Amino acid sequence: MNYREINQNSEEGFQDLRFDIVSSYYKDNRNHFLVYGQYQDVIVGFEVIINSDMLLGWDQGDINMDAFCPEGITLRSIGKESDDFIKVLLELYGFVGELSFEDEISFTSFPLEGDPRNFANEDLKFKVFFDENNELHMYCELYINISVKNRLFELKEKDIEYRLNILKTIGR
Repeated sequence: MNYREINQNSEEGFQDLRFDIVSSYYKDNRNHFLVYGQYQDVIVGFEVIINSDMLLGWDQGDINMDAFCPEGITLRSIGKESDDFIKVLLELYGFVGELSFEDEISFTSFPLEGDPRNFANEDLKFKVFFDENNELHMYCELYINISVKNRLFELKEKDIEYRLNILKTIGR
């Protein structure tokens, strides 16, 4: 089976990655999405879990501080395809080494656009953070966008300076 080429729409200097949503389900107040893509001939993928009770990020133009959701978005390994994703990400980010996908890693999430309680009808954009207080010396940020109606999941870089910490966060 062919999936979208994950780095086809990257802005110059960034690795903004796009995946196909191949299946989804709702369980325990969380939306689960299985996403796949490919890089050259390598099929990559992982599970994305998004809490459905997150609040709107903006309140009349002001940041809604209650909308920051610890463990709001989780990435979970599905095995070989996830490990292959980390290997591809190492290459795309310009690093050499061996990593496997962490079993499960959660991010603090903030909705930038869309209502997280209305996944089916709205495109959603999130900013996600790991180690916000830098206690583990692994602070990083990413953008995550999801369009259920277009069956599209995006993992976009905020800043290339976070690459090493992103690899250390989702890899082991």
